[in-house]
Amino acid sequence: MWVGCSGEPATTTYHLSHKYNRLQATAGLQPHTPEQLNVNVTISGDNRTLEQFALTKQNPVPVDVNLNGVDSLVVAAIAVNNQLCGSSGTPYGALGNAELTEVSGG
Repeated sequence: MWVGCSGEPATTTYHLSHKYNRLQATAGLQPHTPEQLNVNVTISGDNRTLEQFALTKQNPVPVDVNLNGVDSLVVAAIAVNNQLCGSSGTPYGALGNAELTEVSGG
């Protein structure tokens, strides 16, 4: 997950087409991330905030989001102290071991 370092959040949109009802992952910052960088993350579904949390390199955050009825999922991340950002060819953040649970056909 990219982190916005210029005052605006970096966003990634996933089109789920109402096929999933849960996202589980561990949000964290990659080893190449500047040591003291603080990042605010917002996970939204269809323009509705589902989860918000702060990340530091030392403290990954478990993510467990209810996606019932969600068509479009957006992950947005912004550096709080963006003066610490450097140039990077790879994202600072990650949603590790991410799993989407499909809606059962029931």
